[in-house]
Amino acid sequence: MRVLLFAGQGGVGRTTAAAATAVLAARSAKVLLVSSGALGVPPGPEPVPVGELRVLHVDARASFEARWPGPAAELALPPGAADLLTLLQAGDRARAGDWDAVVLDGPPLDTLLPLVSLAGTVERLWPEHTRVVHRSALTDVVSSLQAALAVAGDLLAAASVRLVADPSPTGVDAARAALTALALHGYAVDSVIANRLLPPEAGRSAWAQSVRAGQQDALAALAVDVPVRRAPYLASAPVEPAALLALGETLYGPDDPLAPRATAVEPVVTPTGWGYELSVPLPYVRRPEVRLARSGDELVVTIGDQLRRLVLPPVLRRCVAVGASAGDGAVRVRFRPDPALWPREEDR
Repeated sequence: MRVLLFAGQGGVGRTTAAAATAVLAARSAKVLLVSSGALGVPPGPEPVPVGELRVLHVDARASFEARWPGPAAELALPPGAADLLTLLQAGDRARAGDWDAVVLDGPPLDTLLPLVSLAGTVERLWPEHTRVVHRSALTDVVSSLQAALAVAGDLLAAASVRLVADPSPTGVDAARAALTALALHGYAVDSVIANRLLPPEAGRSAWAQSVRAGQQDALAALAVDVPVRRAPYLASAPVEPAALLALGETLYGPDDPLAPRATAVEPVVTPTGWGYELSVPLPYVRRPEVRLARSGDELVVTIGDQLRRLVLPPVLRRCVAVGASAGDGAVRVRFRPDPALWPREEDR
């Protein structure tokens, strides 16, 4: 089964791209679209048929009360709860195995990435063994929340990400930052969708030519090794199945919208003459943006407001970090053996 996550900044057209992909894929596969606004489907507990497609618009309030009964009925939805509950519903449906593909219209990236990182933050601030010793109604809720966050993280780890971007200089800058952040968290991006490209039929006026040239120049700066699919500018966002199908056919042409999952590029350890080098693939990364720290057997990588803790392989746990560089699509950390932990030559 395939899980497709449509990601991007707010307002770039994630919902439309996800719906167009789902409508197209549903012609030949059993597809569930999980979205908060596609095809006019109202919130509810079960998927609604729209032609060959099934669409689930999660009722956040009802889902919140069902997952955390009792006190939850008296609480307002916490910030981010609706997005988390949508991820959890998508995960539940994916694990049920009733679908060939689950297409998820995800929240904006600046909401999504902190949300799925929260499980690790909760564990570090309030470890499970402490919650067990001092168990209460509050610790039970925290443990349930952490488990839910871990499930959401597992769903995204199994997904292919399709990044939707605005083809403008600022939009491409945001897409580059998004590609760096997604790679930092280990998510595999299988394509980029450049949305709202001005088509030639928009006219040959100086304004139209200037806009088209600016969009093409912006996309040229987005050098990626995955397909860049192009969606034309439309007078209004398509909402009917036929219009979404036409957009899907434009986006994918003869390609399979459910093509095999992309594989995330993992960190690599390379022996060197003086020790080892750990290379962490991060497109567009620049050294001033990167902060590195060692925490026990982990390397903490921070870029902007995004942080990931990488568990070091055994050979590097007996080493000390002696330097780092960034550029050409990776952060590289140099390690040398720690004399206190490696046997001396005369002791061998």
